[in-house]
Amino acid sequence: MYQINTNAGATKIDKLPEKCPFCHSGISPKTINGNSGNGRMEIFMSCPKSTCKNSFIGYYKYENNMWRYTNETTCKILK
Repeated sequence: MYQINTNAGATKIDKLPEKCPFCHSGISPKTINGNSGNGRMEIFMSCPKSTCKNSFIGYYKYENNMWRYTNETTCKILK
């Protein structure tokens, strides 16, 4: 279980993504912030690998008294 900061204060989630959706490396992502409402939560995260550092959003659903990871999404910003 992990604790993160959200718009509603600190909360606990069941897990974090285990792979970066960009570089596909095994990671423990850096959590930046979360936003929750209506039984859903989005957590803004980034890859800690120095060769990647891309950001993505992890999605969670509130079930059985816990925020449970469902999936992540990516958005590549062109430089």
